[in-house]
Amino acid sequence: MVTKDRSATARRAIRCFLTQTYPNLELVVVEDGTDDALAQHIRDLGDPRIRHHRLPPEGRTLGELRNEAVDRATGPYVCQWDDDDLYDPERVETQMAAILALGAEACFLARERLWWPARRKLAVSCARVWEGSMVCAKDRLPRYPAQRRGEDTPVAEGVVRNCRVVSMDAPELYTYVCHGNNTFNESHFAEHFAVATEIWAEPGAYAERLLAMATRLPIEPGDIAHAESGPAAARTSGRPQAVVEPAAAPASERPLVLVLTPLKDASAFLPGYLDSLRTLDYPREAISLGLLEGDSKDTTPELLQQVLPRLEAEYRRVTLVRRDYGLQLAGPRWEAGIQRRRRSVLAKVRNQLLSRALLDEEWVLWLDVDVTDYPADLVQRLLGARKDIVVPHCATAPGGPTYDLNTFVLQPRAGTLNWSQWLRDGILQPPKGFGRTYLDELRGHGLVRVDSVGGTALLVRADLHRDGLIFPPFPYQHLIETEGLAAMARDMGTACWALPDLEVVHPHHVPEPAHAGATPLP
Repeated sequence: MVTKDRSATARRAIRCFLTQTYPNLELVVVEDGTDDALAQHIRDLGDPRIRHHRLPPEGRTLGELRNEAVDRATGPYVCQWDDDDLYDPERVETQMAAILALGAEACFLARERLWWPARRKLAVSCARVWEGSMVCAKDRLPRYPAQRRGEDTPVAEGVVRNCRVVSMDAPELYTYVCHGNNTFNESHFAEHFAVATEIWAEPGAYAERLLAMATRLPIEPGDIAHAESGPAAARTSGRPQAVVEPAAAPASERPLVLVLTPLKDASAFLPGYLDSLRTLDYPREAISLGLLEGDSKDTTPELLQQVLPRLEAEYRRVTLVRRDYGLQLAGPRWEAGIQRRRRSVLAKVRNQLLSRALLDEEWVLWLDVDVTDYPADLVQRLLGARKDIVVPHCATAPGGPTYDLNTFVLQPRAGTLNWSQWLRDGILQPPKGFGRTYLDELRGHGLVRVDSVGGTALLVRADLHRDGLIFPPFPYQHLIETEGLAAMARDMGTACWALPDLEVVHPHHVPEPAHAGATPLP
């Protein structure tokens, strides 16, 4: 990374480096300015992987400085890391995986994300060799020419001409930022936006996309406030954005809703579950019901057959699926050693039920069988949020602590924490509260964006599922099932939201789990 007196953007680029998932990294910072702020920041970080080199301000060209940085790099591969752009946590890991898997010597991204904060515009670029996205074997990298700008273009051309190169179409890995002080002027960016393959410039679409990006990138609260409220918006604190809780959807809006519930050994809860469904003031002719029962050892199958005729008479449509997955747990279901298998099965159950039950409905409401209480206008209030994915607050009692710990907001410094210590069987299982804030701490904040969702009660726009959004039954970014769904939605460009003051009740039926990934399997 080459920089000069741009501490603010350089610090942001360093934050992107600190969140990289690739394990064996160093960051070589070459600076020829006079401002000591960045050097002090790096000293304060105390991370031995970041090596800062100050050069005398002798007017070297950008190409010469890049060569200096490459010469000081100790690894067999080098990655260009511009000081004013943003990088997804999986950028290096993904590009290195492509190089190693295909026996290549270099990797470039075919498209990048373009962000112009001042004009509130986001886009996905056209396809080309994006020089700044280069990862290349050091011994195959040509020298940068002594140019003050455009120095990386001939280098990229030389790499493509002389090396085995893989091109990846993963624009979310690299965000090219126009901030007004770039090497190239604004007309350069305007040309890129003019030929972009996707663009988000309408206020609502831009804000939604930026919020989704902020779940993975160090985007400042002020940028988000600017996106949602316009240029005059004041900067917010680092706390989650507070928005007044939306009003319930009007009675005239009655889109078709599919309620989906997995069932296992549920005979004790099924009567109460059905009674609670009947208390909803949403019209039953607009509600379809899907139930999947499997692996039960009690009388759940028989009870379902008894209630099926009445359900079919009450609701628009009822789908009953039976499928065993062979999941029988010998010990407590919240133990860390069984979470991957347990939640993998639950993800498969949800995906199977979804594929069998979803027809023409506009919304899917996932609802656990052992949720014991919720307001009669639950559906209207969730719809009133006007978000594609939204959850209520699942608490152990009215006004009590959060039950579903799979819904959380990452704390401001979460990206600097050592998450790898809590990896077990490929999924994150941190202790309660490690880097995460739960909904019981966010009461009074109205509608808030969250980084993950639980499935005790979860509303999803059905078209998202139709477009490929599933519950991953395998580790997806070290997350699984509902948490994995939130990560996948984010990668599809959709943010997740929560209503901390809209409560559903799920009492503890077993001792409190020791870690956050312990939503009981119905």
